[in-house]
Amino acid sequence: MDSEFPWVVSIQGIIADCLQTNPCFLYKIVAPLETQVIKKAKYVGGRTNYDKKYIQKVNPNATIIDLPEAMNECFFEKPWSDQKNQKIVFVGSGDKRKGLHRLINATEFISEQFANLKLEVVGKVSPEQQTQFKNQAKKEKIKINFLGFKKSEEIAKLHRECSLFVIPSENENSPNTLAEAMASGMPVIAYNVGGISSMIEDKKSGLLVEFGNTKKLAETIKMVLTNSNLRQNLGYNARIAAERNKPEHVAKITLEAYEKILSN
Repeated sequence: MDSEFPWVVSIQGIIADCLQTNPCFLYKIVAPLETQVIKKAKYVGGRTNYDKKYIQKVNPNATIIDLPEAMNECFFEKPWSDQKNQKIVFVGSGDKRKGLHRLINATEFISEQFANLKLEVVGKVSPEQQTQFKNQAKKEKIKINFLGFKKSEEIAKLHRECSLFVIPSENENSPNTLAEAMASGMPVIAYNVGGISSMIEDKKSGLLVEFGNTKKLAETIKMVLTNSNLRQNLGYNARIAAERNKPEHVAKITLEAYEKILSN
């Protein structure tokens, strides 16, 4: 990556962390390359306090630039309005680190109180995984619907049709799925891992739960589903927080960062 021109590395996720929880062949190959690139970079764009600490650890001499990612404009167009249908949105794969099994486990504590509780699952989930999750959901007495891959406009529409967005991952930096839900103005709940706390201000723009505390996750879901005022307040503040991901804002600060780099 040697060049006579200045260049910037932008970080979304941290492969080295993913490797710890999912030691697959791909991550084993990519993680050393990730470290090598960051070590050589003079300018690195980060999005959260979490990734900025990682950058500083790998390359203390790097200049760190705040570079959030722009979300599709469709998520900002029509704000979420309060729903009372007990539908929870999950957007992600069936991989263990994304935590769909944890979300289903949490419903065990509340399924008797919510007869119409339903999980709407968007993303790549293999037929084998679907069978496993369906059996688990049947045991917990909840409904689960696998929607497969959806375009941004379709996900934005789904947001508006559901009551709550939950992200139960075991590691994340700045997940776009969470930023999209917040831009839609949905109430959101997440495990407090990685860079999530840089995206969600707890009890204001969303609710954070200690990772692995399934019962607490269940209690938090119950609290949101039974409190209309809480849902509306969380959704309203989430949408305000997501203004950092508006395309025009991201374009502005990115251009300012590049201009500053080029002037040095």
